[in-house]
Amino acid sequence: MRSRFFASALCVAGLLLAAAPSQAAAWVLHVNFPDYQPKAGESWPIKVTAKRHSDGSPIHAAALYVFLFRGNKVATAYPSPNLPPCGGRERRKPYHFYGSFRDRLCFPDRSVGIPLTLRVVVRAGPLGTKHRDHDVLVRP
Repeated sequence: MRSRFFASALCVAGLLLAAAPSQAAAWVLHVNFPDYQPKAGESWPIKVTAKRHSDGSPIHAAALYVFLFRGNKVATAYPSPNLPPCGGRERRKPYHFYGSFRDRLCFPDRSVGIPLTLRVVVRAGPLGTKHRDHDVLVRP
């Protein structure tokens, strides 16, 4: 009796471990960056898309931006597609969206010439979290 319980518990654990990777592959994250480097004080457009891998249908998710310098986090920002990009109010929490959104980032003068990595982090609830990195060198 005890060995049967152990065998069934082992099977259940194996099924749960096999299901975890499939959850992460259940959706796709696309981030479109411009072909040029941003200028300080000017808006720089990006587009973020989150959809199911199986049929391409949009999913609910939340996004935020992390800025890295040599692999270390130096700042966190939150998308604000409905606010002016430069000189406007700043959001203080992740931006919830369905399917996709467009945003315009604004880099300050103090970031000119510093090689940064912009990491777009998207959380899709039980489907998991994914991110895309893009190297940025702000021009004057």
